[in-house]
Amino acid sequence: MTARVLCLLALLAIVSSSWAATARAQPADTGTEADGSTYERLVREGIVEFEAGRYTEARVLFERAHAIAPSSRTDRAIGMVAFEQRNYVEAVQRFEAALKDAHKPLPPDLRASTTDLLRRARAMLASYVLDVLPTDAKVEVDGGPAFIEGNVLHLDPGEHVVRATAQGYVPMQRRVRVEGQLGERLVLHLQRVGATPVSLGPTAPRAEAPTGRARPIPRWAFWSGVGATAALGGVLVWSGLDAKSRNSDYEDFSVAGADPGESKRLYDRVRSAEKRTNALIGATAGVGALTVVAAFFTDFHRDRDDASSSTTSRVSFGPTGLFFDLRHRF
Repeated sequence: MTARVLCLLALLAIVSSSWAATARAQPADTGTEADGSTYERLVREGIVEFEAGRYTEARVLFERAHAIAPSSRTDRAIGMVAFEQRNYVEAVQRFEAALKDAHKPLPPDLRASTTDLLRRARAMLASYVLDVLPTDAKVEVDGGPAFIEGNVLHLDPGEHVVRATAQGYVPMQRRVRVEGQLGERLVLHLQRVGATPVSLGPTAPRAEAPTGRARPIPRWAFWSGVGATAALGGVLVWSGLDAKSRNSDYEDFSVAGADPGESKRLYDRVRSAEKRTNALIGATAGVGALTVVAAFFTDFHRDRDDASSSTTSRVSFGPTGLFFDLRHRF
């Protein structure tokens, strides 16, 4: 958070000085002075809203400032808001615009931080290889311009409607649900008006131009690990208490000087409970460690799984050992 505050304060200082220099280079008039004062006020208020986590309000203020004096700084500020709102496509476009601005380029420190933000925003995008016919068809996403580089369509996480149109062809749209770096081929073959429809078949499971990033671990797997660790921990506590109780019975029986055969039976029960407890300690520690490792590879920002997907787990202890049952319904 401190780094973010410093970046935004630096942004405010640079934008203010940039506006002041521009105002001095122009003939003094009431309109210019009023615009300069309004611009600085909008930027200051936008920073306050951003730091308070009110990103919608911050976006409105930064966009108003950008309308008065568009620059690499305002593009960067709007990109930061878009990143926090999980609008990664817009964030990438804004950061790239800020880095390419040669009229008022970013200073080295802001350029470095913007480059890092651009890298992080790109890492959150899902990429689809477009297979569009005719090749000059117009592709839109959710009714707006699509972010296409070459023949690769980039999308934010979530559900989208991709629509293709071309003159003389029947429009076509596909509903796409993005849940990670899928790297699939998206086929949009338009049919000429009056032509017989042709079945496209299923979408190919894997596309070319792989992203090079591993698919994240789904949230249900991580939470199943948490549940398994908690369940094993509960059984471990019971087993430890049971072993302690059996040991107390054995000691009391030994003090009483009872039958040696019965004493041996009680001793064997104590040893069995201790072995079971030690095994549970190892199992709980192992599952817990795996869950901690999985936490580092789990994408907690992905959309929730479909309502039809659920995970259940059950732990039971029988005469032959411990049973753990994990079931996931897709």
